[in-house]
Amino acid sequence: MNEARLGAGLPAGAHSGLRWLTPFLALWGIHGIGAAAVEFFEVWIDLRWLAQALFIGAVLISILLWLRVTRRTNAARGGSITIIMLAFPAAMLIGAVAALEYVQAVGPFFTPLLRSFLLSVVYVLLGTAIDKRLFWLGLWLFTLTVIIALWYLGYSGVILQGMSGLSLLVCAWSLSRTQSRVSAE
Repeated sequence: MNEARLGAGLPAGAHSGLRWLTPFLALWGIHGIGAAAVEFFEVWIDLRWLAQALFIGAVLISILLWLRVTRRTNAARGGSITIIMLAFPAAMLIGAVAALEYVQAVGPFFTPLLRSFLLSVVYVLLGTAIDKRLFWLGLWLFTLTVIIALWYLGYSGVILQGMSGLSLLVCAWSLSRTQSRVSAE
């Protein structure tokens, strides 16, 4: 049961086991698109406060969604250790990037490129195990990131933030479609 819900080992029911992620993917997809819009309009208007408010709002809504999901499915009992263990590498990666930015070891375009590359790799991994649409989505995002890195680096923050947000919405849609197809069978 835990394996099906968390996707560890990805057994036959893994499609339905990841459906609980769809609200989070949709929320952070909308946040990504909103943050890209804020970054675009920041050239003319000081909107740093709005970018911070969008991020804090998305974090708070994520916490509320998490509480709702764990309360409804009792996921905290059996799977909390696995989910917490999965959160550590993500937190370590965020900390590593923050440290690299703080010591100015990377340029201003590093974070958007890294975020898009990592997201594309996650899509390809999920796509090979769950749904080939995610595989193609990952290849598309990887190709877009390479193109932006080579020829349009100055626009990387806005374009990759918006496209990553849009890809998260597509991923949420794909996981929900996979679930409905599995349920119909």
